[in-house]
Amino acid sequence: MWKIVDYFNIAGVLSDETSPHPKCTFMSCTTTIHVATKPHLHMTIDDAAALFDLPDLRPAIHNYLDHCTNSIDHHITGRRHASLNCGLPSDKIQIWTKVCIQVRNYHNPGMVKPAQTMNIAPPSQEHPCGLYNSAVFSLSAESDWPAWGLNGHMIVQLRLVFRMLGTDQFLTYVQRFHVTPPTGLRMDAAATGLHILKRAQRNNGERIGDVLPLSHLRSPVHLIPCFGKTANPRLTTHTSHELSTKFWLNHYWNKQIYYCLSLCSM
Repeated sequence: MWKIVDYFNIAGVLSDETSPHPKCTFMSCTTTIHVATKPHLHMTIDDAAALFDLPDLRPAIHNYLDHCTNSIDHHITGRRHASLNCGLPSDKIQIWTKVCIQVRNYHNPGMVKPAQTMNIAPPSQEHPCGLYNSAVFSLSAESDWPAWGLNGHMIVQLRLVFRMLGTDQFLTYVQRFHVTPPTGLRMDAAATGLHILKRAQRNNGERIGDVLPLSHLRSPVHLIPCFGKTANPRLTTHTSHELSTKFWLNHYWNKQIYYCLSLCSM
């Protein structure tokens, strides 16, 4: 019989201060995150910005470090007070293109669900726009997920998972979605019971992104592109998520997500 690896137990053992740093398996109040001991890529911040198409990566990191507190909601604005050439404590980062996440059973928190792998991979021949999964993130270190659904949480797309050399903290650059609950939709759209997501963008169409602690990650989610009356002819299996700006938040992806999103209020 296939045995589920309990990353919560592993994270508990590694929580001892005498354990090696940085800890590659760590947990929040509801979720355990595991990254490989060895990063997949090493490069400068500017090279990573070019590879992952994140032109404001450097000022986003500066913005995070400048406002690093327990609660992050006050600087999730997309505004940048630093220039593209701003100085940082280190110019080199380690990058992970995959992250394992494990959550507890919704009805029986004493049981853990199988770990899921989340991809944050740059463009390649198979995935010309990259492969970036979406997730629920908490606005603060503590969280009541999944008890109250999306209250105090946001839906984001992971665009980069990294660690700056000389630090022990894993960070992630995310791009946010504006969320409209079913009760705020037209009657025909509300009949699905699904939230509508729209990419957060500036007036010039540039996506809004921020750097957040990876430890604020709570759960993977599944998005379904909304094609509208006429689908973009450029859409393919590998590009539909990157070329779309509007999505359904799929409550029916699995039972865990159904209970978290459908039975809890916004």
